[in-house]
This record gives sequence, structure tokens and C-alpha cells, in this order.
Amino acid sequence: MSSQLSEKQSYPVPASETAIYIVGPHILQNELLALCFGREISAKCFRGDDLSYIPHIDHERGSNHPGLVFWDCQGKGRKELFREFIPCFNHKLFGHLVVLFNVIAGLGIEEECVAMGVRGFFYEHDPLEKLLKGIRAVLDGEVWLSRKMITRCLYKSSSQRQSSGKEKMVLTPREIEILALVAVGDANEEIADKLCISPYTVKTHLYKTFKKINVTNRLQAAFWATQYL
Repeated sequence: MSSQLSEKQSYPVPASETAIYIVGPHILQNELLALCFGREISAKCFRGDDLSYIPHIDHERGSNHPGLVFWDCQGKGRKELFREFIPCFNHKLFGHLVVLFNVIAGLGIEEECVAMGVRGFFYEHDPLEKLLKGIRAVLDGEVWLSRKMITRCLYKSSSQRQSSGKEKMVLTPREIEILALVAVGDANEEIADKLCISPYTVKTHLYKTFKKINVTNRLQAAFWATQYL
């Protein structure tokens, strides 16, 4: 499918099509990305300089369909990034899948961004192949983070919620580790292999974790982990 490039415009996208909104000032780079995504992911792509052109989703009326917002963070420091990002996230970007790319390594923004709902990060020197793989994963409902980072995000959020008194449940470090692997789509056998424990032990940990977070299946657990911690 050919990609459609636009500048500060938004167009209705049929529910059957995937919309990718590439946001950033680097025109040539982002136009090439739009062409590539249109070809490799069969998506309808749009490009704009900033977040203002992303279509708002009216959840009550059902107008516009969720898309993937691919936001270029090249050269942005922590303060600049949050200054631009935070005002748009709760309103303009609500309902869309948000992924950040060209992120400067070592900024330490991941935990805060994940708490706001960001679904993935790509760094300055990540190859195109990795971008394509990650975008497909996010469109399939996954998050694109290293297991180490997911564990850190879950553990920090769990600790903050526990200390604030908002949650009575307490997840152990092992339960958090297993929940992080569930969130990225690993089966019990894969988790057992990675953590050098038995599948039965994984199942036991998940049973206890599900009770603590009040869910009944893996999909709900993954959703809880990525959305509510």
C-alpha cells in the first residue's frame, strides 16, 4: 500500500486501515520512513512537524480511529521532551498508540513515559529493521521495551503504589519479573527457561499474582501491567 504524506493535516482513516502519524521536523527522514512503513507494514502514513495535527479521538461519538503516533525526539533533552509531550498526552493523544524514536540514550525518561501510556522507545542508533519489528509488535498489542526496563517500570510503580497506600497488594520481585515477561507475550515455558525455574513454579506465581491484581487471564494481566501500574 502506498503511503500518503501530509503536512499539518489530518484525514479520516477507515477502521480497516492502520494509520501511522510520523511527527517531527526532519522532513526527508520522516518522508522516507512514511514510504517505508507504507510499504512494509501496509499502513496509511501521515507526517507533520508537531503533535498538533494528530486527529483527536471522540470516544463518545466514535469519530476517528486510533492510530500509531511515531514521535521524533532527536536532539531533545529531558526537559524539552516533557515540555512538548505532557500537554498533548492526556487530551490530544488519548486513545492512540504512542511510540518515541530517535530518543537520546540515558535520558531516563522511560519509567515516566510508560506511566503515561507510551508503548515503545527507539534510540538514535537503532536500525530500520528494529523499528519495523517494534512497530509491528506495538500494533499487535505489545510494548516495545527491554525486559529489564519493563521490570524496572513495574517494580518502581508497584513500590510507589504500595508506599502511597493506594494498593493493598504487594508483588514480590519474582512476581514482577514474571509479570513483565507476560506483558511482552512470553508463554509459561519461555518464562521458565529464561528464569531457570519450572513451568509449574511460573504457573504458581501467576496464580498468586492474578489474585493480587484481580485479573483472571494473561491478557488482562498484560493489560494491567502496561496500563495501570
